[in-house]
Order: sequence, then C-alpha cells, then structure tokens
Amino acid sequence: MDKRNRAIIILSILTVIFTIMGGTLAYFQWSSNAAQNTAVTFTVQSGFSCSADGGGSITSNDKVLAPAACTNTTYAIKRTITVRPTITQPNKDIYLDLWLKVNSLGTGLSNSGSMYYSLTTSPSSCTAGVVAYGLFSETDTQIELLHLKKYSSTTTETYYLWIWLDARETSSNTQNQPFDIELGGTCTDEVPITFSGTIYSYDNNNIKIGNRIDLQKFQKWCAIHPEYGNSCDYDYSWETESDCKRYLYNQNMEDAVCELMNIYKTDPANLINKPIYLKRVIVDDILTEAYVGLAVTEEMKQEIPELTVGTYYLRGVHSYDEYANECIDQYYDSNTGNCVSPYYNANRTELQSIFGSTYCTDYSSYISCSVSGLFAFADRDGYVSFGFGTSGCSI
Repeated sequence: MDKRNRAIIILSILTVIFTIMGGTLAYFQWSSNAAQNTAVTFTVQSGFSCSADGGGSITSNDKVLAPAACTNTTYAIKRTITVRPTITQPNKDIYLDLWLKVNSLGTGLSNSGSMYYSLTTSPSSCTAGVVAYGLFSETDTQIELLHLKKYSSTTTETYYLWIWLDARETSSNTQNQPFDIELGGTCTDEVPITFSGTIYSYDNNNIKIGNRIDLQKFQKWCAIHPEYGNSCDYDYSWETESDCKRYLYNQNMEDAVCELMNIYKTDPANLINKPIYLKRVIVDDILTEAYVGLAVTEEMKQEIPELTVGTYYLRGVHSYDEYANECIDQYYDSNTGNCVSPYYNANRTELQSIFGSTYCTDYSSYISCSVSGLFAFADRDGYVSFGFGTSGCSI
C-alpha cells in the first residue's frame, strides 16, 4: 500500500475468449481458464476493501455465440456480476470503476456493428435497468461499465452483463473471428476530480447525452513550431509521441518539439482553422448538451454574400435506440408515433436565420439548406449537421 492510503484493485474476474467453431450457427465460443478465480478481493489497511465476483467459468461445451436476441439462453451470454465494497472505517467514501478490457477483436466483428454489450440491474432484460450499453468496435480498448461509483458503507450490488451478436446479423464476415475480453477495475478512497464546463472541438467522438465524456480521448501529440505554431490547430496530430517525433525527423523540423495537448478549446475564439465545429456542455464529466456550431465571419460573407454574419448553433440529441429499433421513451410522440427532438423547431428557426427561406427547403420531418457549398440539415428526430468544403460536423 502506498503512503497516500490509496487502494487500487485489479479485478481479473473473468476472461472471455471467442474462438473458431464449425457449423453454420457456431460463430464463437466462450471459455475461461481454470487459473482464474470466481471472486477476487483486494484488501488494504486503510479501512476498506473491494471485491467482485464474475460468476465463475463457462467451458467450451457450455456456450456458443451466434446471431440471437440478448436473452437467448443458447446463443447469447449472460453473466452475473456482484460487487462488494466493504468499509470498516467511519466516515469514509470510496469510489469504484469497473470496465471491460478488450484485448483483441476480429475486424469482421468490429466492422459489422453487431456485437453488443449491456450491463443492467435487470436479470431478465438487456434493455431494462441499463447501466452501460453499446457496441464493440476496433477502436475500443477499454469499455466503461461503472465510473467512480461512490460507496459510503458496506454493501452488495448485483449487475448482469450481457454480450450478444445481433439477431439481424447476416454477414459471413462475422464468422471465425477472434475476440478476447476481460473484466477489470480500480477502487480508491481519493476524492475524484471531475470536469464541468463547455468545450469546442473538431473531433469525431460520437458521445450520447447522459454518458460520461473522457477528455483523455481529446488529447493528441502535436508539433509545436516557433514560427508555425501548433499543428493540432490544423488537424495535424499523432496518437503517440514516437510517431510525432518520427515525422519531425523525416521533415527535418529541428526547431519543433512534440507535446501532448488537448484537441479541444474552452473558448470558441481559439478555433482558428475551420468555421464548423462541435460544442459540448459537460457537468461533472457527464455530457448534458451537444451542438454543431457555425461561425459566419465577414470574410465568409464576402465569399457567400447570401449568409448573415454571426455564430449559430444547432442542438442535437439521440432520440432513437438503434438496437431496440424504437424511440427512447422521453422523445416518443404518441400522437404521430415518431421520435421528436424538443429542439427541432428552434433548429429550423436558426437555419432560416442563417440562409433565409430562399435557400432552405422545409419538409415535414426535416429541413435542408444549402448555398455556394455550405450545407446544413436538421432532422425531426434530433440529427443535425453543418458542412462546408472539406469541413463538417454532425450529431
């Protein structure tokens, strides 16, 4: 244990390995090696401990994964996850993270958009009592299930982890694909530091309202040059420091250095290279509002005189559950049977103020505007976008 009484737990509860199977329905198999424990407990001397139980092993003869509903007892996976924080010191709070670590994922799966996970409090449904839900993709190395879950007393919580291949999947590319994932976590008594504020960026991270936003995903290695400035301002960045340094070496840029920097700004005035960007409002790491922004400057108006100078925003929202193939309850309009964004009318008004009615076509379920290469769109169900030349953003 370190001097700051910090406890870190590594919950190597289960390992999931999908391997090649024969037959038309046998896509993958789940197995867990015997060396792994059903329950793992990490105890420290600072007045608390954390444990988790992943439900034990499932051998190669027990489960085959194939296109099916998440509740299919033959072809989908359901695991019971029990979390047990124990606090023995009075007036102590602890914080628990739990995640799925993706060790490997076959490209046939990552490109299919059909491998789902869900963590719920419901033992009978993957869509009721949802705590975490989403798709596996090739960009995922760690999928968050619980984040900084606060506990003030000893308790036991039970969750249900579902992993399944969508029943609508028909592509043979999802067959014979490797998949390796394990459950992990951390536990600490340090008070977490969260972010609240508004950020502006050009990124493509598609984060849903209500989800946690991980600002580390908005960091890249940038080349800093005394004359030309920050390369990230011009969408030129690298995932690793070595890649950045290799570029500087190949370009003989001896005066430049590589720095890890935020690719977001807290002041939109610092977005210098494109008129279109994303705006996100964050409260304690949770995304609460999302917009696409357009800055029409005097210079832009000289190029496109039909526009009105100003800064404009279209507010987006995810109103549709892609997997359930239905509206999210709060956005369902029982009168029309449609998904309806509460910001749709305001978005329509905003677009008409930018383009004027001449360059907008207002349909029953969406409005589309365009002039001289500038394009904008707002859908009734909450999708919004701006596009101009090679620049574009959407929610």
